[in-house]
Amino acid sequence: MNSRRLSQKVREFVAERRPLSCGNPPFRIYNPSSIYRKPESRELHAMSLTVEVSSEVEEHVVREAARRGVEPSNLVAEVLGREFRPRPNVLSAEETKLYEQINAAPSDKTRRRYRQLIKKRRAESITKAEYQELLDLTNVVEVAHAKRLEAVIELAKLRGISFDQMLDEVGLRTQGYE
Repeated sequence: MNSRRLSQKVREFVAERRPLSCGNPPFRIYNPSSIYRKPESRELHAMSLTVEVSSEVEEHVVREAARRGVEPSNLVAEVLGREFRPRPNVLSAEETKLYEQINAAPSDKTRRRYRQLIKKRRAESITKAEYQELLDLTNVVEVAHAKRLEAVIELAKLRGISFDQMLDEVGLRTQGYE
């Protein structure tokens, strides 16, 4: 079972409070220090959770817990706690910088001229000087787009999601060549 599917099942469990099954053999987790607040009350409650994972995943968890010097249940509780912690709506400085790079584009004037020259080329009415200008502007537009995509890659890595997911999130997938 891959980690994305396991993560989705854990999210479903937390959202619906239903039993969670992820394969064999069972890997039992009980961590009395993992405390959560029931939405309908202000009381704090410990959550007991049983997760079935493959022996490969279990071995990995046990090995990693030993490497860190913690109990496997504490390691899993820590990972789940990080996954489900409230996320602030504020971007980090690095994310802000990457979004600025993603949103950077040639000026409106440059884009207008680029589109005009493309229309002239398609109409086969472009002069040699205009064709050279089009080549220069094409280079400017493509370099800018490549820099935007590099920022998308970095942002995807930072957030731990795929490049395709990040493209969809920033709205670059629908843009094509002019």
